[in-house]
Amino acid sequence: RSASTGSAFAAAATNGGATGGGRASGTRGMGGSFAAAAAVAAASLGAAVGSANSGLLTHRTSRCEADGKRQGRDPQQPPPRWMSADEARAAVLFLHNCFFDDEMEDVRLYDISEEEEAAVEISGSDSTYGEVTCELLEWAIERLPLQPQDVIIDLGSGGGRALLYLALRTGCDVVGVELSPTRHDAAEALFHLAKPLLRPGQKVQLLKGDILEPSVPQSEATVVLIANRLFSDDFTSTALKTTPNAEVLIALREVAGWTEAEGVTAQCALLPTTWMQRQPVLLLSRRK
Repeated sequence: RSASTGSAFAAAATNGGATGGGRASGTRGMGGSFAAAAAVAAASLGAAVGSANSGLLTHRTSRCEADGKRQGRDPQQPPPRWMSADEARAAVLFLHNCFFDDEMEDVRLYDISEEEEAAVEISGSDSTYGEVTCELLEWAIERLPLQPQDVIIDLGSGGGRALLYLALRTGCDVVGVELSPTRHDAAEALFHLAKPLLRPGQKVQLLKGDILEPSVPQSEATVVLIANRLFSDDFTSTALKTTPNAEVLIALREVAGWTEAEGVTAQCALLPTTWMQRQPVLLLSRRK
């Protein structure tokens, strides 16, 4: 299909990837092996995208160019929308099902080693793992004053699923920073499988390191997601100093230097996460 992969991915997500193998019948997930997961999921992904992949990209590019012309943008620059919300959600769920069994034991995100937990805690962060939902991200995307040249960063990107949704949904370049090697490796594997679905030329940078340590990719970010519910105010402020060009911030509680700053517009909502159904979320923007 050249018009949409949404229903193909929805079917794959529902049956665990049956369109091309997914979690093979009679097996219990991927047994924790990224190599095995990649091999089986690649077959599923190929079946979903199939030989129509080039047609899919042509269709999306044409649609983006048309949207850009209507909004007065340069058609050579991708507009800040690539997939629909349904398509992006189905794709993330499909790839999620390639890695995880029902008890989420195949790829360790919630249960990392004691050594990794200690390293995270020593950094001043919190090793407790949770993820924001597609619903929360979609609420932010619908209100984000996105621009084609935006770079979106997730500070504490974990297994990469929130970052992948943002990448697929917006088409913007993305950066993820994660200290846990296990969670970083999971994100790399996830994005490797998702590569055929990304916008042509879209840049993805996944950094294994401390979000408090400055880097060039962090300095280029203009839109920041930080799930700071368990971070101290000082830790959050130090982390955000690594993103000096940030103009938009998605956070889970008030942030010094943003919330009370003059010229910053704020929107808030109560939205679901993996740890609670009504998590306060703030969308803060310095853009006019």
